Amino acid sequence: MKINYKKFIALSFLVLAGLATFAQKHRPVEVKVDFGEEVRGFDLSDVKVEGGIINGDFENRGNGKYAFYVDVPPIEGSIDITVVKAAAADQAGNKSVGNQYTKKYDRLLPVPLIKSDKEKFSAKDGVLLNIEFGEEVKNFTAEDIALSSGKVTELSDLGGGIFTAKIEGMKKEDLNVSIAEAVCTDNADNENVASEATIKHQRIIIFADKNKKPIKRDVKGVVDVTLYPNPTDGIFAIKYNADSEIGEVSIKILDINGRSLFSEKFIAESVKFSRNYDLSTYSNGLYIVQIITSKGVKTKRIVVEK
Repeated sequence: MKINYKKFIALSFLVLAGLATFAQKHRPVEVKVDFGEEVRGFDLSDVKVEGGIINGDFENRGNGKYAFYVDVPPIEGSIDITVVKAAAADQAGNKSVGNQYTKKYDRLLPVPLIKSDKEKFSAKDGVLLNIEFGEEVKNFTAEDIALSSGKVTELSDLGGGIFTAKIEGMKKEDLNVSIAEAVCTDNADNENVASEATIKHQRIIIFADKNKKPIKRDVKGVVDVTLYPNPTDGIFAIKYNADSEIGEVSIKILDINGRSLFSEKFIAESVKFSRNYDLSTYSNGLYIVQIITSKGVKTKRIVVEK
């Protein structure tokens, strides 16, 4: 009499979607488990996750294939998935071996900060813009920089997500610069956040007579903005200093997807102000702070680490 028997051990193979690094748009992360054959007894209690949270969805796709989903925080890091030993058994009663898988993720969106090499510019001399995304980006071109006047005559990639753009042919007025969202991506395919800035135009003082009565007045636009502490556990302050009257101030706080979390308007009673804000109820990650005044728009990044 011939008796068939099986002593193969069911292996649990873990697969996380095909990219080398998970991006913001991959949410939640799909995790696939393949035992290579039909098994029984496997469920989410047999899975351990570090660096993320299983969101409860669980699918049995047949033939020993399963899938579930994991939420990861909006920061950079890694996710560790472990299927424990003897999590399941095949039809012959062979119990599965354990398996572990680690994958990096990047949920931070590139945020372009636009600055000028000078606080003020003259239309004759042009201006050099510094654009910093905070990380390496791909496919950013001169055409992605929108200007209220003039044109980009030269764009240089300095590496690490830092660019310089030479602007010429501007009108004798303040220069508005903007970068639309999703014009470039980081190495994890996260698309950039939109950003804008205003560069003040240099107005020249002309003396009309020997009494030096000015016909045109120089309008100063020197502005210093600081967020502190940064990183923060949630509580931080905006410190704003200008060299002339500020007037109405608009504060906006956005998440990395560009969603508004907080906004307010107030009148600054002097050339400087300092105000406190609280992000402690939000998760760890990168947030965008915009300060809008008559001096222009300042965009800053704040990191919450609790």
